Amino acid sequence: MAYLKELLAREPRHAKAIYLLAAQHAELGLHERAIAGMRAALALEPAIEIARLQLGLLLLDRNRTAEARESFAVLDNTSDAALQECCRAMIALVDGDVSAAEERLRSAATQRTSNSALPSLIRFLLDRLAQSARTGAADVQGAPISMGAYGEAAKLQR
Repeated sequence: MAYLKELLAREPRHAKAIYLLAAQHAELGLHERAIAGMRAALALEPAIEIARLQLGLLLLDRNRTAEARESFAVLDNTSDAALQECCRAMIALVDGDVSAAEERLRSAATQRTSNSALPSLIRFLLDRLAQSARTGAADVQGAPISMGAYGEAAKLQR
């Protein structure tokens, strides 16, 4: 984090550094700071698609479903088929259609992607859906489902 902060002191509008710092904040459970950072990075460089996905996941974790849906919807025209399907899955989840979300995530897992971390995230999301289905917590309208490691970090800090 120190290197990112040093870089941002020199180049305060470095979108990728802002994004990486926001991701670190998310991992530390500083969700609102992470959301603000992701938004700032995307305002400077809207093409950081993985930041948009992560912003949507953060918002979903915070039960801010309308904002999460908007973030995922922006990626409906991405050229990355796996990312597109993943975002469509998250929209289905926000809309309360868990089976469609699972089906779309399974489809996303078979698609090619230029982001080497995305397949792991997709597997993680599939595992979280399966776990939530077993515990009966997959209704994002009632009890929010934690779809990222971000929710786990918050639990550790309590």
